[in-house]
Amino acid sequence: MDKLNTIFVKSDVECIPGEKREEILKNPGFGISFTDHMALVKYDRQNGWHDGQIVGHQDLNVSPAMMVFHYGQAIFEGMKAYRTPENDLVLFRPEKNAQRFNRSAIRMAMPEIDEELFIQACDKLVLTDRNWVPQIEGQSLYLRPFMIASEAHIGLRAANKYLFLIIASPVAPFFQSISDVPAISIFATDKYVRAVDGGTGMAKCAGNYAASLIAKDEAQENDCQDVLWRDAKERKYIEEMGTSNICFISRDTSGNVELTTPVLDGSLLDGITRDSILTLAKSRGYIVKEEKLIFDEIIEKISSGQITEAFSCGTAVTISPIGSIVTSATKTIVSDGKAGEITMSLRQELIDIQFGRTEDKFGWRHNIK
Repeated sequence: MDKLNTIFVKSDVECIPGEKREEILKNPGFGISFTDHMALVKYDRQNGWHDGQIVGHQDLNVSPAMMVFHYGQAIFEGMKAYRTPENDLVLFRPEKNAQRFNRSAIRMAMPEIDEELFIQACDKLVLTDRNWVPQIEGQSLYLRPFMIASEAHIGLRAANKYLFLIIASPVAPFFQSISDVPAISIFATDKYVRAVDGGTGMAKCAGNYAASLIAKDEAQENDCQDVLWRDAKERKYIEEMGTSNICFISRDTSGNVELTTPVLDGSLLDGITRDSILTLAKSRGYIVKEEKLIFDEIIEKISSGQITEAFSCGTAVTISPIGSIVTSATKTIVSDGKAGEITMSLRQELIDIQFGRTEDKFGWRHNIK
């Protein structure tokens, strides 16, 4: 028996006419337009998860005393649905998103959601709004599953009621082609920190991103596109970037390719794209290292030419090459400041798997039926 019944209910939001949808899909941008429907599941301590529905995309009618507004219990995930050359609809490793979602929930004293229910809700929403999954090469349908504390109560404790929702938005690729991918500059802030030992760094919770916005402004003031976070205690170790993990490419004395990334120590987000890239690198025979990376040592290796490429990786950008690392006093160019060959090769391999253009030897694609 289905754990989530697809029920189309009336709402104040009308379905967007087909011609308007097609106009949006020509240039959807990122997170600007939303599909006709959303998934909604309720939770309370007595009944658990219940009343799952696919409803019209609509505003929520909520109390100003809803606990998420006051105590910040809010977590989310970022996923994409892809259309393959055979016109099938697929998700990429959705079980990993479900598992990370539940790790975030545990850290934020929120209820876990059954992995099957999480994936089924994604499937049903994509199938309902299948006409919103772009057909233009490189475009995809971005899914935003999230959970919020919905109980109306003023008092510091975990809520007794929650809402799990999924909304969807067609998105264009960050880069238009494999040969036209600009390398970004990133700003290594030493003024602000993202996470501390014992904190919420490993959780994908809303508060982490709210606290990061001031550093993103700082990066933009220094003509950079993203932030590079260092550890909170010593400002010594590289952690991750504003919305993604970071990797470095070098070669050992024998010429073997090495891919190095900060080790997951409890304050970093366990990126699904990160994990996928490490798996691809190992399958190629690259040496993969997960270590505590000292910022100054990485800068020295870039300056000496030992590190030849750097990139960020995450659901939104897949892989974004890094051309320079900036501080308040210095600017270090990575190699020639352009996208590296290995970086772009890994990016293309991953994208081909996601869009069903090549063999899925890792079993990462989830067919939506």
